[in-house]
Amino acid sequence: MENDVNKSKRSDVSKRKTENKNKSFHIIKMKLNRFSKNDTFKNILVKNVVNMNKIKSYAYHLINFHTLRCLENNLELPDYNNQNFYYKAMAYISRFQNRKETINENEELVKSLKLFMDNIIDPPFKSYCGNLINNASLEMKIATVNHIVLNY
Repeated sequence: MENDVNKSKRSDVSKRKTENKNKSFHIIKMKLNRFSKNDTFKNILVKNVVNMNKIKSYAYHLINFHTLRCLENNLELPDYNNQNFYYKAMAYISRFQNRKETINENEELVKSLKLFMDNIIDPPFKSYCGNLINNASLEMKIATVNHIVLNY
């Protein structure tokens, strides 16, 4: 409770909350063809959705592979409550287009990645996907923690 008292209020957040008091927000569900008639935009959107689904799928497989490797080799299990673990899994499994990247070679997850990547022929791209990967890593963390709590 003391932490709540000592927090300073950000003016931009206060302004946004004040402005939003008289606004309502809605979610509208519609088909992509009704949303946009621009074929170029639709193709980019579909390409990114397919790519993010591929990144998430490969990341889940990598996490599963890494967990099994840790159990088999008596290694410490990763912190499944840490969103950064899921972000790293998605970042490691995907590649930048036309850019070099460096990876910390000493992590156990990277060692699992090297073994796992032998089966991946065409890794997904992650260029300009930072926010999408961040949101997806939070989803993955919540889903995994919920799965562990409910089933184990």
